Amino acid sequence: MSVDFFSVLGVQPVLGRGFLEEEDQSGNGKVVVISYDFWETHFAGSKDVLGRQIKLDDKSYEVVGVAPAKFDFPFQAKLWLPMAWTEKERR
Repeated sequence: MSVDFFSVLGVQPVLGRGFLEEEDQSGNGKVVVISYDFWETHFAGSKDVLGRQIKLDDKSYEVVGVAPAKFDFPFQAKLWLPMAWTEKERR
């Protein structure tokens, strides 16, 4: 997702934050925002989820936010990663 994905849609995480501007740069986007359902299912709704690591495709990502309960865009999404753009793609 683009770093402004949540703000463009007017969505405020219930815990933590969305993505920071620098997290869309290659190598800097090792963060994830998880869905409310994923948070409850995999972390039992624990408030200490922020900063925890989850593995996706053998890479570790830091949980930085939890989306609101009814937010599942695109359809039934469980987590969101920032899009890492290369310099060529930015042009």
